[in-house]
Amino acid sequence: MESTNETSLQWLDIRDEHFDWLNVADWEPRDGGLQPVRVPKSWRDRWPARTARRGKSAAGVTLRFRTDSKRVILRCAFVDSPDTPDNPGVAWERSRPSFFSLYRDGQYHSSVAALTQFTRQDVMVFDDPEAAGEAEVQVLFPFYYRNAEIIMHSIGIEPGAELLRAAPDNRPRVLFHGDSITHGHGVTSPRETYVWQAAQKLGCVPLNYGFGGSAWADNVVAQSIASRTDWDLL
Repeated sequence: MESTNETSLQWLDIRDEHFDWLNVADWEPRDGGLQPVRVPKSWRDRWPARTARRGKSAAGVTLRFRTDSKRVILRCAFVDSPDTPDNPGVAWERSRPSFFSLYRDGQYHSSVAALTQFTRQDVMVFDDPEAAGEAEVQVLFPFYYRNAEIIMHSIGIEPGAELLRAAPDNRPRVLFHGDSITHGHGVTSPRETYVWQAAQKLGCVPLNYGFGGSAWADNVVAQSIASRTDWDLL
């Protein structure tokens, strides 16, 4: 984590056609940026409040692209999450760092903690002066209940670096539905979650539809799953 010079990078729109986003149902404008949500508002408005709130966590959100940049920076902000009846407070959650995990050409590279703050920051998720050539970069986003609602502003790569779309991932797409373990409870970084580890072993593309402490088998949640056309197995 470090500050970055505005003029030393290419700052790219997060909706650039070269970026492939997984597990993002919609982008919602918020505080000058865009928040990726797993469940669109049209469904969240019909869900139990606590489940709906969990649907705005970035659990399972993944970014893929190709680049020869030796640095990748995410300009983002985390959403402060006040205590409410549908979002009860747990003291340790507030101080829990939000981690990003990065893979390069399918191989795990590193996990990086963002600052635990609710103002805009630049998170250096990749910084390797020795990195050689172009590679597919895959970034797994923070997954927990608090400190994992994220507003994206832009993505920075080196001046002159190439930006290309990643090759299509045609593996089966599996939607994982459940509560805390599915959401990601009990681990530190997104690469350690049950859903990601299971998908790695199965050789599939994971869609995380886990809602910690609130997967209550509601009929309306089942309706939303049935309405989706982007998964092969549940």
